[in-house]
Amino acid sequence: MPLLIALVTASGEVVEIREDDPDRLHAAQVAVGMLGVITEVELDVAPAYRLRERIEHWAWDEAWLRFDELAETHRHYSFFWMPSVDSAALYGLASAGESLADRCHVKIYDEVGESTPDSNEPRRRVGPAHVIYPMVYEPNFHELEYFVPFSRGRDALAAMRELMRASLPASVFPLEVRTVGRDDAFLSHSYGRDTVVISVSGTPGTEYEPYLRDVDRLLGEFDARVHWGKLHFLTRAQLLERYPRANDFIEIRRALDPSNTFLNDHLEPLFA
Repeated sequence: MPLLIALVTASGEVVEIREDDPDRLHAAQVAVGMLGVITEVELDVAPAYRLRERIEHWAWDEAWLRFDELAETHRHYSFFWMPSVDSAALYGLASAGESLADRCHVKIYDEVGESTPDSNEPRRRVGPAHVIYPMVYEPNFHELEYFVPFSRGRDALAAMRELMRASLPASVFPLEVRTVGRDDAFLSHSYGRDTVVISVSGTPGTEYEPYLRDVDRLLGEFDARVHWGKLHFLTRAQLLERYPRANDFIEIRRALDPSNTFLNDHLEPLFA
């Protein structure tokens, strides 16, 4: 959570936004560069912590049926679901002699105290969060990542599985699923609600846009919000419908940048 954000507006004015100005602070938390050039951020940080890893391969029903329970009882619960025999290799998840078609690469992380020793045991590591949590891979894809309310997550995932199975081979990349807690940023995917994150990908050089538009239409039925740094098809009407404080953000943006200097061809139809 930021305690202060300093930015330079299009007029050259330096504006400092602090906790006593909560609306502008929550607007600036997720602004995609539209309010000005950020020159300073003061953050309220959390203490460092350590994690125990658990990585396993489960059937879809094991990962999906208990999704709410597992997400609520562990610090981190996520999985990749593989729609075909070719999917796992695209994210470096393949195991020798094991087909992961219609199976899930499950990742569970929980905090541990200093009395628990570090470990490098494969799929059961223990250590500082910044070492244990990141996943290192170099896939080649164009990604769409949408966020649906946690309360509707299981239904959205079931619908996505059916869509992806019907869309092969365009849908060959794994379905990535994780959760994010609620926050107060006006343009955040998690403003005012806990969310389930659903990521799918298209292969560069293929005609993948029709498939991703099908995903967009499907998840739109679940009040999906978007990842601003990835592929999305959000319209102005959907922005105003799905983001409760979108109009408040637009008013703040107009006040700080009345000449629309920080808008571009992508942002102007949404936020002008």
